Amino acid sequence: MKKINLLQLISGLGQGGAEQLIFDLSKEYKKNNNINNYIVSISDEITMLSKFKNNDLNIKVLFHKKTIKDFIYTIKELILFIKQNNISIIHAHMFHSLVIASLLKIKFPNIKIVFTPHNYNIGSILRECIVWLLKPYRDVDVLFADDMKRWFYKNRYEIIPNGIKTDEFTIQSKKNDIFTFIAVGNIKKAKNYLYLIHCINNLKNKFNFQLYIIGDGKDKALLESEIKKLSLEKYVFLKGFQENVATLLSQAHCLVMPSLWEGMPLVILEAAASNIPVIVTPVGAIPSIVNQHNGYIVELKDFCVTMQYVYDNYNESIEKSNILHSIVLEHYSIEKISAKYQSLYIRMCV
Repeated sequence: MKKINLLQLISGLGQGGAEQLIFDLSKEYKKNNNINNYIVSISDEITMLSKFKNNDLNIKVLFHKKTIKDFIYTIKELILFIKQNNISIIHAHMFHSLVIASLLKIKFPNIKIVFTPHNYNIGSILRECIVWLLKPYRDVDVLFADDMKRWFYKNRYEIIPNGIKTDEFTIQSKKNDIFTFIAVGNIKKAKNYLYLIHCINNLKNKFNFQLYIIGDGKDKALLESEIKKLSLEKYVFLKGFQENVATLLSQAHCLVMPSLWEGMPLVILEAAASNIPVIVTPVGAIPSIVNQHNGYIVELKDFCVTMQYVYDNYNESIEKSNILHSIVLEHYSIEKISAKYQSLYIRMCV
């Protein structure tokens, strides 16, 4: 079989789920002699760059700013990169990469374009219209669940959920002495952490617990101010970006995710592999994973009371987490998800 020269294009190397998925998939692709996998990151966001380099992944960072001048440089550099590496497929991750990939399609009409949005909310009506207008330039969209299908995506789409290295999260650690809720992800509006802080304030006198928030982001100062204002320093701990998320999950008692919008959060899979209960909102592709039999999927108005319910009924919560744990181990390993992507790429090149 002729080798597939794959370019995975992403806007930056932050600490999000898309970047982690590309990292895990790329490690799997290295095992396949039929795929030459290249990664190009456009911006100067390089939080995860060392992780890619330490694993000997073929990555190039352009370090470009959001200016017209750098946008033109991006196109020029990618044209040269495609020629030098004889790229046959561009997998565009998220909106900005899609726009650039579509322009490259004009220069290279035979190149195949795959698009994964990674989030149910792609930003604005204008962006939705642009994604719709760019339909002819891409060959297939990859969605995490059928529920994510919307008017601006192609009729030809594949359902490929996210996956994780399940064995990295099936560790056993001593639980924290205090009942610990844990939230993991960039501190930004979508994660709705300010609401979570207010939940903690409402619950602080009802039972003994603590909340760990793992991650950094532009809204961190806002959270710090609110925690101080409500005198929650003994209840809420902002842990920042952490490499040992698997250990922190295994030591915690329950994942909380009151998100306003999502794609398919890796942390739900990670928490399930760690066998801790999850409390989540029904946004994005989350309902394709979590239901009332294997977790707690609730509207925001019921989120705070559900946190106390999990504490008061922890044996029931563990029974649910056991079910989700088995599902994730069976269906959401990165090995199985990688095989689905590789099958898609092969079919596109036939």
